[in-house]
Amino acid sequence: MRWPGGIITPLVTTLVALLVLVAAPLRAAGSGRSEREANGPEHRLVGEIVGVDTEERTLTVKETLKGGVAKSIAFTLAEDAKVMVRGKPSTMDEIKPGDSVTVKYVERNGKRIASSCDVAKPAGKKP
Repeated sequence: MRWPGGIITPLVTTLVALLVLVAAPLRAAGSGRSEREANGPEHRLVGEIVGVDTEERTLTVKETLKGGVAKSIAFTLAEDAKVMVRGKPSTMDEIKPGDSVTVKYVERNGKRIASSCDVAKPAGKKP
């Protein structure tokens, strides 16, 4: 039996197009890395706030290493970063030098990008 000449080409083209449309999202979902993996591993730093710039969205945290040696580390707060003070949602305006803080961050293009900043113990008020 012979197929009519004009049916095979459009039929095959349609089947190939459908296969591509169905397979492409499945392949991307199965082989793609999550955004977190693409940004690299998430790090955590515990220290004391020594500087805050709300306009530039940057924090400087002093980390005390073994042996008492301290170093300052700068972070840029991500636009969607979660800021907490004593377990309650807050803003960057509430972060002050002297606060004890835990910062979760990723390193991207040589910069430390903070995804969360959790102030566990705000700095005491001076009289």
